[in-house]
Amino acid sequence: MRPLSELPHRFWPPALLPSGVQPRDKFSNQKIVKIKSAYGKVVSPVLRAAGFRCRGTKGERVGAWLWEGVWLLGGKYGGKAQIVVAAHPPGFPARNEYVVTAPYDYPACIFKRTVRFHDGERGDEFDLGFSSETDETVAVMAEAVAADGLAYLDRLQRARPRLLSITADNFDVEMPLAHAELGLCVTDSAFENAENAAIELLLLLVRVHREAGSPHAQALAERGLAAFEATERRGVVHHVARILFARLPAGGPLHASDAEKQAAWDAMRG
Repeated sequence: MRPLSELPHRFWPPALLPSGVQPRDKFSNQKIVKIKSAYGKVVSPVLRAAGFRCRGTKGERVGAWLWEGVWLLGGKYGGKAQIVVAAHPPGFPARNEYVVTAPYDYPACIFKRTVRFHDGERGDEFDLGFSSETDETVAVMAEAVAADGLAYLDRLQRARPRLLSITADNFDVEMPLAHAELGLCVTDSAFENAENAAIELLLLLVRVHREAGSPHAQALAERGLAAFEATERRGVVHHVARILFARLPAGGPLHASDAEKQAAWDAMRG
């Protein structure tokens, strides 16, 4: 990717603009619908070369253990856009424990991040510009997808062995690193981290280890039960997790049954 200094000022965060350069009013930009055709002609070929099937501004790729998707997102009134890359292991429940099947939408996926064209503030917000700047806009998007988006996809290809390397003994050290590296997203909180999402992350690990036949699933489940007991504010998702920690190592479906969900609601209320 080009350094920020080589990009037009409209892509720069306001705080980094040179003295005397005023930030452009985003509301004067074109609407996102106006760049979709150009996106398909310039960005989609980058994804197709990586094995994605693209339709419109969405792309999907089915791998050995992950379904992966790419979306162009933006408000209908224009201004700016983001490109989201997300992935989900087929057969695993969605982030909030409901059953999902491919093709997934990004809110259901447990791996998710936005494509960045620079590392600083607002580095994932692509200025849509005027109609005369469309070619320039999609060129920056294509460069970012090729350099940053595909690098993230490469990390996701190694996500399974990365998660299998995390055990009950090294969870506190390894999970924060994996959480950031893999773009894990197991709760609805915008402030999610490996500490405040420990129960959900341990549940994910139990599933990954069990499906791989790993001997660490039971110890991770026991660690999850201890985390549940140590948590003061327990929502229904946590009560579902407690039930699954007790059941998953021995077998059964990866998702909670209706009866298990009802038992979780009863435990929370009682």
